[in-house]
Amino acid sequence: MPSSSSKTQISFRPEVTPGVFDPGPLQALPVRSESFEQASQIFRNDSLTGRRSQQRGIIVGRSKKGQTPFYLDPNPIFHPLISAMMSAVPTPSATVAAADISFSSSDNSVNSAAGAFTAVAGQRVFILGSTQSENNGLKKVVTATAQKLTFAEAIVDEAAGAAITVKTTKMWRNGDVIRYQTFQRSWTDQAPVVHDHFPGMAVNSASLSYQQGGNPVGLDLDLMGLGQKHVAGDPLPTGLSNASLDVVTPAPPPEMISAAISVRAIFQSGALATAKCSRFDIGVAQNIQEFGALGWLGAAELILGDFVPSGTFEVLFENMAQLEAVRANALDEFAIAVQDKLNRLLIVDIPAAELESGEPQSGGRNNLLTLPMGYTGVDSSLGHAMQTEYLEL
Repeated sequence: MPSSSSKTQISFRPEVTPGVFDPGPLQALPVRSESFEQASQIFRNDSLTGRRSQQRGIIVGRSKKGQTPFYLDPNPIFHPLISAMMSAVPTPSATVAAADISFSSSDNSVNSAAGAFTAVAGQRVFILGSTQSENNGLKKVVTATAQKLTFAEAIVDEAAGAAITVKTTKMWRNGDVIRYQTFQRSWTDQAPVVHDHFPGMAVNSASLSYQQGGNPVGLDLDLMGLGQKHVAGDPLPTGLSNASLDVVTPAPPPEMISAAISVRAIFQSGALATAKCSRFDIGVAQNIQEFGALGWLGAAELILGDFVPSGTFEVLFENMAQLEAVRANALDEFAIAVQDKLNRLLIVDIPAAELESGEPQSGGRNNLLTLPMGYTGVDSSLGHAMQTEYLEL
């Protein structure tokens, strides 16, 4: 029977061994569209045969690719895809709840008498329970030990005694190991259901855009895949089957993020942004290279290249210092924290954004001037170019 795109289901599962499905339930994704393909490269026999008709060709290669755009959602089901985008395993979140926690304005710190803190420099924590409102909320750690965390934000003196909770984010920093996934595309209105299998898929690039007045925030992933070792005489693999790889957990309704009502904070230069930001675009390129080997149908290895985040941070043009920073190729820091209706927080941080381009944009008469600052994320003092964090408030 004819298939409807509305009945297409995309599911995935992280792999332990690259290119090999790890038995267990797959998680369905609420994607907005999909574009998966296994495309063969055909060489046509160009021998002179005395006839004008083309001769049959032979497969000389195969590429495996995919695209999965979906709405940005802090839901933990997407976290393996963040790991794939960052090529990193996250550090787990942690909570310290105690009455031996004090605050000091002398060094803008929170202190644990028991030495219970696990946060590291550059990570964020969320503090609850302080009798001083300035001490509560989201803070970025500047220096960290088990006994003391110092912050960029101002802290007010408070002695120990109150029941204080310090929550540390789950955190990804761009790493060095590809995190492979198996994807399954299913056409559920076929009888029997047809499944298309794509093992060994890696995130090669991603794009994320927060834009005032636009659609809900979207995250688009571009995927590339490992090939398969092939022995002459064996059937050519198609990836198609009437059997699912395993049970599929249904996709939850997406908790969409709005650039108007879901933004908790925007940060610039390590503090809350004073300039009004209208657009924050982030593109991630992992520059994965394919290695082809004899006897392989497709790539035998995928090798990470440079991890490069880049994009645009657009603000209302208010003073010459903004433009001077762009023309001086200054280093800045851009970050945004968004929160869904279930109080799940997702933060994306470019800690060392080198400004590269940007001119005030008038757009004609009776328009406010904006300054779209183009940037590339470079290696920061903490050894990474991008950081993503998650916290349940």
